[in-house]
Parts: sequence; C-alpha cells; structure tokens
Amino acid sequence: PSRPARLATDLPASAAPADEFAPSAVAQPDGSWTVAFSHGALELRADTDTQSVYVRNYATDLRPRGAVALASGSTNASDPRLAVAGDHLLLAMAAGRRSNRTVSVRQVRCAPSAHP
Repeated sequence: PSRPARLATDLPASAAPADEFAPSAVAQPDGSWTVAFSHGALELRADTDTQSVYVRNYATDLRPRGAVALASGSTNASDPRLAVAGDHLLLAMAAGRRSNRTVSVRQVRCAPSAHP
C-alpha cells in the first residue's frame, strides 16, 4: 500500500491481550506475503510473562489468506525471521527465557490459494 496499513492478525481468543512486535515479512512466488511476528510482553521481566511467534499469509493486497498459526508452540519465543527456501519457508526465532535462549529453526508451509 502507498501508506502503512495495520495487518489483520486475528489472534485466537485464547491469546491474552499483549503487544505484537518484531515482524518479519517475505514475498511468496505467487505474489502473496507471509508475515511472522512476536506476541506477548516486550520484555520478559516476571516469570509469568510470555512471548509467542505467530505466522500468517496475506494476499497481494494484504488481505488475510487463511488463519493465523502459532509457530512457537508452548515454548517462549520471539524475534522471528523468515526466508524463502524453494516451495517452503524457513522460520528462525529466539526460543527460551533470559540466559537460556537458543535459536530455533523450522519449516513453514503456506497452502496455495485460488484467490491471489
């Protein structure tokens, strides 16, 4: 878009209200976009603070295409980075808490859509 636009993330009702931050976006070969982002406390200060990584695909005009997916599972994770690797994506993220953070990498596939 010619001006910045807020993407519809449409997180599930089970996701507590929190910040969405550290987005990473890649263009797909079909012209769609895939965006990964962190959700949760900006800084993990209390033991109850959490962070998660979600991924969602968007059409060429940035309308949502499919549902948002929790990519980090039950592990605290943030700061995602996406890269296109053939017919799938690689998602790297920082997982864990405080000094026990590691880099986690996984494959992400976005189903093709008949509606670009």
